[in-house]
Amino acid sequence: MADRNHYINVEAQRIMERFPEVYGPPPWSIKKTSLACGFACGEGWYPLIERLSADLVDIIREDGLTRFRAQQVKQKLGELRFYARGGNERTAYRVAQAQMEAAETCEHCGTRSAQKKSLGGWLTTTCDSCAVRLLRSRSWQEQHPVLSRGHALSLSLNLISATCLVHPHETDCTGKPLDTAVWHSPQKRRELQDAHALQRSHPCYQQSFC
Repeated sequence: MADRNHYINVEAQRIMERFPEVYGPPPWSIKKTSLACGFACGEGWYPLIERLSADLVDIIREDGLTRFRAQQVKQKLGELRFYARGGNERTAYRVAQAQMEAAETCEHCGTRSAQKKSLGGWLTTTCDSCAVRLLRSRSWQEQHPVLSRGHALSLSLNLISATCLVHPHETDCTGKPLDTAVWHSPQKRRELQDAHALQRSHPCYQQSFC
């Protein structure tokens, strides 16, 4: 394995290095690609991402897609998003298959009996057991260190976008002023403030708006 990238989960880095035709060779610069933050999703989806990557390599070789390159892999609104350029209908179809598989696979443990749920404002595809565990924790960033730093940032962004807990003098994740105000509880206010702090301090901040 190449030198450790501390913004990429160890398992995500292993997968990315195994398939350079999909992800490009390391190192992954944060100035050039969102892959510098690895996979912004739970490890329960890693096996299906690895299978997807292996199949994409076959298609790339068979169809001569020398310009294919994954741009970003993440969870958004509880769904798997796999952004790439230089593909064709076959790669698009295979990505769509992986997204359908992810829609019924727990993002956290990989169990194939999951569905999309909203947990305190976070949208995630999860099994019932993981949902209970997550709801008992104060926040996913603090209680689940197995999540990559990129995923922790993605979760904070989902908290901002999936709730209306904003202050009239606050700004959104791009710095634009917000004009709605629904502060339901001190706990939700703290969660929002924590999410803002995490966003602004993280090197992957500018890479996560798409």
